[in-house]
Amino acid sequence: MQTLLGILGALLFITILFSRFPSLGHVFDLVLGLAAMGGVGLIVIMLFDNKATGANDIFVQHPAEPIVDAALREGRKLDTSALRDALTPTREDLNLDRPTQHYQDQTRKARALTEKLREDTRLAEAAVRRERARAALQDAARSAPRPKRRRKA
Repeated sequence: MQTLLGILGALLFITILFSRFPSLGHVFDLVLGLAAMGGVGLIVIMLFDNKATGANDIFVQHPAEPIVDAALREGRKLDTSALRDALTPTREDLNLDRPTQHYQDQTRKARALTEKLREDTRLAEAAVRRERARAALQDAARSAPRPKRRRKA
């Protein structure tokens, strides 16, 4: 995606550059057309990103396919050790060294929500303490003996 955005940015830069030189009008039209097609391609990729990633299953050969294909088409014995090696994931396949962007975003959102809930809890506890103190003052004021009024003579 970043590569496509870089190419699109370079095409737009070239378009702006050639727009200053009218003698290169045909080049300007070509670059403008390529930029327009790149923009449409970018929109299509953004709209159908999940389907585009699924296309990987169609166009990329599975590592076990040549082994199984040879056994099925040519009637050879299945090479189980080669099949095991093809199906066993490597460390690069697992890529457990760093989390993906999705999980980083989810972690950031969860931490922000946790902090917001803690702040809300602190505010609620402060409001409860305030109300309890106010009620205690009112009870103390009611239970305190009232001074007697002097009568005017």
